[in-house]
Amino acid sequence: MKVLITGSRGYIGSVLAKTLASQGHMPLGVDRNINSRGSAIYGLFHHANFEDKFVAQMVSDLKIDTICHLAADADVPDSVEHPGKYYENNTSNTIKLLNNLVENKWRGKFIFSSTAAVYKEKNSIITETDVLEPPNPYGMSKLMCEQVLKDYHKVYGIDVVNFRYFNVAGAWDDVGDHLNSPHVIQRLCHAATNGNDFHIFGTDKNTTDGTCVRDYLHVRDVCDAHLQAIKYLNNNKGYYNYNLGTSFGVSVRSLVASFMLQTKENISISCDEGRPGDPDHLVADGHRFMADTKYTYNYSNLNSIIDSAWIYYKGKGSNYYGF
Repeated sequence: MKVLITGSRGYIGSVLAKTLASQGHMPLGVDRNINSRGSAIYGLFHHANFEDKFVAQMVSDLKIDTICHLAADADVPDSVEHPGKYYENNTSNTIKLLNNLVENKWRGKFIFSSTAAVYKEKNSIITETDVLEPPNPYGMSKLMCEQVLKDYHKVYGIDVVNFRYFNVAGAWDDVGDHLNSPHVIQRLCHAATNGNDFHIFGTDKNTTDGTCVRDYLHVRDVCDAHLQAIKYLNNNKGYYNYNLGTSFGVSVRSLVASFMLQTKENISISCDEGRPGDPDHLVADGHRFMADTKYTYNYSNLNSIIDSAWIYYKGKGSNYYGF
């Protein structure tokens, strides 16, 4: 199986490339960023913008049957301040990619990295039938892509799985999140390493302890789910929306406590105002995907997530930053 990964030097993309390579497949990565201090590279890699015409030509020439489109800007507060960047890179450039593929008469499988941020905020577990009303431009840019993909499936027969997930976390040995990532567990690793305060954004949320509640999904489960989705589309052509989530919410305060208990590190905490566009509660019900594909999560317990992220961070930090 030949798979193109856009955003292959990103967090999920780097782990997905390793996942594919470990199972004997050929991942071809495309990314506009080169981070020599980031994750290891598995498979082939091209430094390019995914919307460039030659990328679609390469897909055609190499007879690539599946595209996992992960490349995107994904910082919620930044999207509130700079919405144009998100509509251009996430939405407009995805349309350019699809148009280039259509011009080359490509009709394969398209796995799209969407987000639980497409949903209207609610203080209970979210299913795929809940209201789609993104609370920020990031979520809206992804929802617009979902609609585009739905139309392209109808007209051109491209088979699609949209994965809606939120807090992906954890690592896999030499592949994982970027060291300067804004993601919460990476920020915890950073605070534990350099002694700086860990900032909690918002303590007046409508949750049990006033801090944001999220579910945390191990990146290895996310990547394994991509392979399962590809297999599913082989025998079930169509257009599908699936949540990836554990249905189990963890508050930021609880996460900090779990991190310190697991790593035996003490962290100083500062409480700041909430960030714009950040929902109080966002927990995804992932049972539909499991029911349809018989997939089960193997890594998504909090201890495994924290342990793998901490081991990865310490290794990268000591190798590259002298921590």
